[in-house]
Amino acid sequence: MKPPSSIQTSCKFKDVRRNVQKDTEELKSCGIQDIFVFCTRGELSKYRVPNLLDLYQQCGIITHHHPIADGGTPDIASCCEIMEELTTCLKNYRKTLIHCYGGLGRSCLVAACLLLYLSDTNIYDHV
Repeated sequence: MKPPSSIQTSCKFKDVRRNVQKDTEELKSCGIQDIFVFCTRGELSKYRVPNLLDLYQQCGIITHHHPIADGGTPDIASCCEIMEELTTCLKNYRKTLIHCYGGLGRSCLVAACLLLYLSDTNIYDHV
């Protein structure tokens, strides 16, 4: 199934249409090599981009799909797997992007976990 040439964004921006192919090519032109996607496949379908993961791969971007329910958190094993994959990307100097749908919950949580994971301080000192 071919991805749509444009999609409509969330209700807040209901009159804004995005060109998914162009946006993905822009990511590639910015040097993005790896993308971590935390949306579920159901969300991707809901927001009319069911083939987004395939589109990233077709553009030569390595796609790490770790679905986390909106408003949810990953279990410890999944979180550790994500941290290991992100750390590998960083150690190999790969330009990496993380995203969910809104950018306020899941991706921020993963970014905070990564900072703690890479920190040499004891996390219990900060709790």
